[in-house]
Formats: sequence, C-alpha cells, structure tokens
Amino acid sequence: MTLNDAKGRLLRSGRRKTAIIGFAAATESLRNIASDLLTQPHPYKYVLTYKFSQDHIELLFNKIRRRGGWNNNPNILQFKWALSRVLMRNNISPPSNGNCTEFVNLCSKSAEKRSQQFQPPPD
Repeated sequence: MTLNDAKGRLLRSGRRKTAIIGFAAATESLRNIASDLLTQPHPYKYVLTYKFSQDHIELLFNKIRRRGGWNNNPNILQFKWALSRVLMRNNISPPSNGNCTEFVNLCSKSAEKRSQQFQPPPD
C-alpha cells in the first residue's frame, strides 16, 4: 500500500487504484491462508499458490462458451451438452484411487445387484 510512482505519489490513491488495492488484498489473504496452513497442529510443508488461481475454472467456462457459439447465457440443456462434449473431448475420467466412482460402472453394478436380488429360488 506504500508503493509510489516516479513522482512520489502513492499508487493506491491514483486513477488506477483498483488494481493496486486488489493486489494488496489478494496478497494479504494469501499470506493469512499460508500462515494458517503452515502453523496448524499438523502443518503443511508448503503452499502451492498456483492452486488458488481462478484460471482453471475460467478456462473451463471459456471452452463451454466456445462450444455454444460464444453464448454467454446458455440454458441448462446447452450447458449440459457443452460440458459433456468438453469432458468427452478431453477424455476426463475419475481417478482410480479417488473418492468417486464412474457413473457408468455404478449403474451397471447396481443393475447387477438388482438382477441378483430378484432371481427366483432354484427348484
């Protein structure tokens, strides 16, 4: 907040103060988050600041908009279609060691269970 320009004026009080104030707020927030993560009872060894970026979600929404012909306000069907196309194109699937299961496998497993449950008893 004490950054000056070449003439000695504070940047936070100039015409383009929004960027300076936003940068200062983001830096202060990140510093507080890192302090909390690094000093908790089971502290982390490091903090990956890139993971705090909005770039990932912005890139996803940009792809979805592009799929819909740059439609900034898609309805639910357009969004669903565009998201499924993006996921299929990038071949995104759940990890094998994650805490989620693939929906297709889940459906086939539950169908197997249902068919096994309703088998007539052997004669």
